[in-house]
Amino acid sequence: MTSRVTIFHSDKYDLVSYGNGLSYALHDNVNKQSYFTQGDDAIDFRNLFDILSDKEPQRSFDSILDFLISELFVN
Repeated sequence: MTSRVTIFHSDKYDLVSYGNGLSYALHDNVNKQSYFTQGDDAIDFRNLFDILSDKEPQRSFDSILDFLISELFVN
């Protein structure tokens, strides 16, 4: 059984990790969209999430996830 951990929850987003970071699901609760990433893409997603969180600690997670969606999932 794959572990499921909710990393972040807000009115706007839910970020869920599966298999200790093997994959991620990002749920946009406002627009009713979901985005899924796994493998190397999941590693890249988490690295970018961590970099943005560390470099801009004043930035909200909602804002970081807005950016990640626009950069990684919506073209």
